[in-house]
Amino acid sequence: MVQGIAYRSTGVRPGDLFVCLRGGRDDGHRHAGEAVARGAVALAVERPLDGLDGIPQVHVADSRRALSALAAKLYGYPASRLGVVGITGTEGKTTTAFLVDSILRAAGRKTGLFGTIVNRVGPIEERADLTTPEAPDLQRLLWQCLDTGVSDVVMEASSHALAQDRVADCEFDVAVLTNLHADHLDYHESLDAYRLAKMRLFSGLGGGPEKGERCAGVVNGDDPHAGDFADVTACPVLTFAVGTPAQVVGRPLVSRLRRTVFRVRTERWVGVISLRLTGAFNVDNALAAIGVSECLGVAPGDIRGGLEALAAVPGRFEVISRRGEPLIVIDFAHTLAAFGQVLPALRRLVPGRVITVFGCAGARDRTKRPGIGWLVTRLSDYAIITTDNPAHEDPAEIAREVTAGALDADPLAERHRVILDRRSAVEAALTLARPGDGVLLAGKGHEEFQIVEDDRVPYSDRWAVEECRQRGARR
Repeated sequence: MVQGIAYRSTGVRPGDLFVCLRGGRDDGHRHAGEAVARGAVALAVERPLDGLDGIPQVHVADSRRALSALAAKLYGYPASRLGVVGITGTEGKTTTAFLVDSILRAAGRKTGLFGTIVNRVGPIEERADLTTPEAPDLQRLLWQCLDTGVSDVVMEASSHALAQDRVADCEFDVAVLTNLHADHLDYHESLDAYRLAKMRLFSGLGGGPEKGERCAGVVNGDDPHAGDFADVTACPVLTFAVGTPAQVVGRPLVSRLRRTVFRVRTERWVGVISLRLTGAFNVDNALAAIGVSECLGVAPGDIRGGLEALAAVPGRFEVISRRGEPLIVIDFAHTLAAFGQVLPALRRLVPGRVITVFGCAGARDRTKRPGIGWLVTRLSDYAIITTDNPAHEDPAEIAREVTAGALDADPLAERHRVILDRRSAVEAALTLARPGDGVLLAGKGHEEFQIVEDDRVPYSDRWAVEECRQRGARR
């Protein structure tokens, strides 16, 4: 009798069904023997495997689709008995999820939160490895939510997860599009494929037997792709926007350090919200969260209370400077769109220079590296190109590709340089900066590791700053 489901041979426990997944770099069929040795009692395969006599093999057309269906069945389809909000988009997923979660908790609901930073079931947290967990892990978390009295779950839905059917058997009440810009083209190969992957969150709305017509979509009316997402669902779709007519409209009023004030108008109420988050771009994230709340019928007072209660999101324009220091900001920015928002926001907050430490990740879309090098150098007074999760690539080669763009913005290399060791790059930026300057440490955000080959080497921009402070105190 099958007692569990595994998709990594190293994670097999006695009694598990092992699902052989095919990936870009490996194939689970090659590890079926190890899975059996560890106690797997059955295999789900896309092709017959020899040499495993006595072990039942269930043939499936698509092992990833089967993994999702099997996991949902094993855990009793928990999403059908929870309120589930799914958030997709290129930028803003994490902050929007935190804002929605804060609103629901202000409304007295017990919540779960799954995303890039953390997977939380009620008050119990575990660090997230993926933006959206693999299907068995996701279904287990949803079951834990149900088992512990959670009523509502807010989760980020990445394009990888949608393309790989990780959420195929998860019934959503609300689907959200924050925005869409080119990203992850190393995996999806084209913007159209990336967009179609994300649209699957909306095309699946209302398809489950439990929720049907109760579902709704929420889209950013300022985004040129909003109509595509609205068109693929039969469920009602609510729009939010700053610059175009919408059902939820925001008007930024004040943008200061740790304070962003905006006016909001919905079809139910009008009000002024004072966020404790920095950056006018967070108005879009807050409007998306308000749109979700409108679909769920949350009281306006709870919406306002939840938005204003959130003090920060780890690694998202997170200010870590102390009195007398330059303004030091840690942010997860790693795309053209993100840098195009974060650097102008930092510029408006400081009277002095903007100094940026950044890199590009390995095993990701190489075509965007020169563009990021050009944009960051153009928007900064000084840019330091460094290492950011090189994976299996040569950090020096990545830096050369980024530098090609930086030289287009700074041909004499007067305002940029390369320091591959990230700790040294942070130290150089802080040494260069003076009070009144702003230092952006971009790309790592909340992460506490560097991905080098297949290893996660402990590292954090926050730790690097603290080490610099300690060295300075000893001098």
